[in-house]
Amino acid sequence: MRRLWHVLLLGVLVFTFPVSAFAASEGVTGITTDELRLRKDMWGPVLDVVDPDTPVQIYARSWAKDGTMWYYVGDDSGRAGWVFSTFVQTEPLYTHTVGLQVGHWRREEASYPFSAASGSSGGGYTEAEVNLITAESVARHLSARGVQVDLLPTVIPKGYKADAVVAIHADGGPSSRRGFFVDQPARSVVSTLETQLSKSIVNEYSAAVAIPYVYRGTPNSQYYYGYYDVAASTPMVLIETGFLSNAEDRAILTEQSESTGAAIAEGITKFLNSR
Repeated sequence: MRRLWHVLLLGVLVFTFPVSAFAASEGVTGITTDELRLRKDMWGPVLDVVDPDTPVQIYARSWAKDGTMWYYVGDDSGRAGWVFSTFVQTEPLYTHTVGLQVGHWRREEASYPFSAASGSSGGGYTEAEVNLITAESVARHLSARGVQVDLLPTVIPKGYKADAVVAIHADGGPSSRRGFFVDQPARSVVSTLETQLSKSIVNEYSAAVAIPYVYRGTPNSQYYYGYYDVAASTPMVLIETGFLSNAEDRAILTEQSESTGAAIAEGITKFLNSR
């Protein structure tokens, strides 16, 4: 995650998609088009096409800047992608809601300086790209356990409420530097819950992912702007999953995303079950 000045991280972001829309939860019950086009991202290139008789499941949802809703869906064959929400029918399914902020994803929708913060990179990968891969993996694992997942871009809707929010980032620095860590707000009315969430994710990630735990908390991670966008009652933490600038960490993040996603999901699930 590119290091921004502390004062800039306290800035307020303005976004237009409806906070009230996050109150619902969905699961796919049918396809309302002749063929469902799975896209790499919202309005991205088409990856595959699903016929209307193929069962699909919503893994997560998100809102475009204009307020339109998109779903990240997949089928039993392992195909997955983004579809416009009007192309599927849904019904309530979930009891918990978790927000996953994808660091630097759709940053062009944010105000300066966040729009200019591209994050780290390495091996031909951008941080936003790897963060999305990780977040989609977490979403698949959480949704399989009955958790509603919202994938949040750089701009978190002001006052967003959920049972937990995790900001997903990847670090950058000297090529010899490795490690992941989880941090939480320096000050919060739900600090006890955030400590529990942080410890749960650290424990599961350490046990399942071959990236060492090295705490590197800074004002950027302790006063992260996203902490102030979620509702005060919503616990939120930030994870730096590893270093994209390190070949070993990068290989794990890009080639073993199912493992990294499963570990984060397990940590979140244990936190939810403990409440």
